[in-house]
Parts: sequence; C-alpha cells; structure tokens
Amino acid sequence: MTLTFGLLLFPFSFIWMVLFLGPLIGVSYVWERVLFTRLFMSMLGIPLAVAGDIYVSLIPSMGEMDSRIVKMLYCQTFPYTWRFHKLHSRQLNIDDNNLIKIFKRISKDKAIRKYLYDKYALA
Repeated sequence: MTLTFGLLLFPFSFIWMVLFLGPLIGVSYVWERVLFTRLFMSMLGIPLAVAGDIYVSLIPSMGEMDSRIVKMLYCQTFPYTWRFHKLHSRQLNIDDNNLIKIFKRISKDKAIRKYLYDKYALA
C-alpha cells in the first residue's frame, strides 16, 4: 500500500481555484475587453493577485514545483492573466509583446526563470 500526498493538496487547490484563479481570469478578461472598467478592475484585481501570490507562497508544494510556479505566474502576470491562461492552455503564441515584457520583469526568481526558459524558451 502506498500513500500519496496529492490528496492533501486537493483542498488547497480547490481554494486556489475558487477564490483566486477563477476571479483573476474573470477580472483580467473584463479588463482586456471593456476599456472603461479598467480602473475598477485594477482596484479589484491587484489586491486579489497579491493575496493569491501570498497564498501560493504559503502552501506547501510537496514536490509539485511546476504547478506552484504556474500558480505564481497566474498572479504575477495580472492584468494579463487572461492572456497567460490562453498561452498556458496553448491557445496563444509567445510572440505577445506584453507577455514577453512581463515575463522578463518577473523572471528574477531562479525557479520561475528556469520554468519560463524550459517551457517557452525565454530567459
């Protein structure tokens, strides 16, 4: 009989998806599509992205570092979270200038930089 610790992460992942991922993608989508709501969406999305990033930092990774890095990238790419989501789900090419600029700014962390280089050939 083998024990898996992935079941312990399920409640944390569920909280992440309901409280942070869904709202971040939704706010980012509205931010990109409806120009006159950008100020309100920013006031809503920035604290949400910061809180999500802190939440991900506090959750134990238990060996799933790629998943943790992707969650951090979802938070750190706000207000372009929608575009990152499309890139991550292979519906967008990496030639999006806004994402490249954001990736270069947030790639100061060694683990994130390595993930971006391995996944998208960015340094």
